[in-house]
Amino acid sequence: MQSLNARIVTGLFLVALVPLLFFYIVHRVVRESQLVALERKEMAAHGEHAARLLAHAGEQLLTTVEDYATWDETYEQVDVRDPKWFETYLTGWLPSQFGFHLVILVDRQGHVVAACGEPEDETPGRWPEIRNALAGRRISGLRELRGRLYLLGAAPVLHSDRRGPVNGALVCGLLVDDAFVTELS
Repeated sequence: MQSLNARIVTGLFLVALVPLLFFYIVHRVVRESQLVALERKEMAAHGEHAARLLAHAGEQLLTTVEDYATWDETYEQVDVRDPKWFETYLTGWLPSQFGFHLVILVDRQGHVVAACGEPEDETPGRWPEIRNALAGRRISGLRELRGRLYLLGAAPVLHSDRRGPVNGALVCGLLVDDAFVTELS
């Protein structure tokens, strides 16, 4: 008799436990998939926001670079190559006034005319940013240099009235570090 009671109780317990276990598993799977979908949606929103902030920062950088690249004196100095002028108006001035970590001026052939902060093992004339600027297009974007990420802006060197021909390219860069990200947000 006791054995029969034990079997009945065990049977009732299993009958109650199986649906509860099934409900728990289904609920957990559904809830986890909803949480994953919500997390993905949030990450996409954060990514889009970061991309907008970065695009805005790139446009601001590019405006400054273009301002210094479309200047009669810069146009002439690509050929004259006065180191004192470069230090006064580009390689010394731009980092101190705008916080640029990288300033490179190249001639029409992509040879460096003046630079500060240039990574030694890079060949700037081959960079797509410089090739685009030498082709007359302004461009901004991210570039890794010696293991560090930079936001670069490149513009063709033109006369002050924006006429050409293109006499070189000016590239300026901001190091993308914690301070940059904090300022960006």
